[in-house]
Amino acid sequence: MKRILIASALLLVAQYAFLTGITIHAQSDSDLSTDTEELWIDVSIGADFVDWINATARDDDFVRIDHLPMISLLDDIQRGQRLVVIKTIQEAEQVLAQAADQIDIIGYNLEHGPANDPSEQAAPVESVQRMRNLADEYGIRLAIGPDRSFALSDGLAMAEHADIMILQVQRVQQDPQTVMEFVIPLVTAMRERNPEVQIGVQIGAQGDVEQLVALIRLLATNIDGVSILTDHDNVDFSAQLVQALRPAPSDLTTPTAESTRFLT
Repeated sequence: MKRILIASALLLVAQYAFLTGITIHAQSDSDLSTDTEELWIDVSIGADFVDWINATARDDDFVRIDHLPMISLLDDIQRGQRLVVIKTIQEAEQVLAQAADQIDIIGYNLEHGPANDPSEQAAPVESVQRMRNLADEYGIRLAIGPDRSFALSDGLAMAEHADIMILQVQRVQQDPQTVMEFVIPLVTAMRERNPEVQIGVQIGAQGDVEQLVALIRLLATNIDGVSILTDHDNVDFSAQLVQALRPAPSDLTTPTAESTRFLT
């Protein structure tokens, strides 16, 4: 079944590449079994997840704080890159003033919605520039996670100021064609604007593991990492997904339901 899914997805990408002129490198079955191991993995943490991260995460993985009340957990993190995600510049200023020495990456989740400052939504590129200046002031990296609309309208300009760009595909991850049509042209253009930028995709821990891993494998030569959206209801799925992306032998072992029950 897995080979059928991968073959179908590869056919889809080949058709898409023909229509768009994008070059897709052929991969053997052996390549497909290992290509996702090179990607960094970005997961959010809770109190009972710290031990697992410290024991198993790679140094290039991202350890993400999505909820500011959990920022005290940064004291206990020994592995990976410590990433704190904020919604507004004001939040970033407050967080960095208090805990910049514990943060490797500040993540700016700029979206259309009530959680984001309307003035920042109205001037997305200027807001990203302000975040770039703030990150430089504290000597940390900047990750930008725009929603799909902002990525399409302003993603290229944002990428010029970012160290890391995260493209959100969780809403359409069951539709490989839509994902490819969104991700591949943007990645190509972003790397032309900023050859140093790292690019990841954000997926949800839901659906079919094999189909989702097959999709990531199709993107693996174009991206640098995977951000996984998790919650209390999909711990088992998240564990299976991490194991599939990092099959043994690997230094990232499979989390257990107990060790990941506070994923957010």
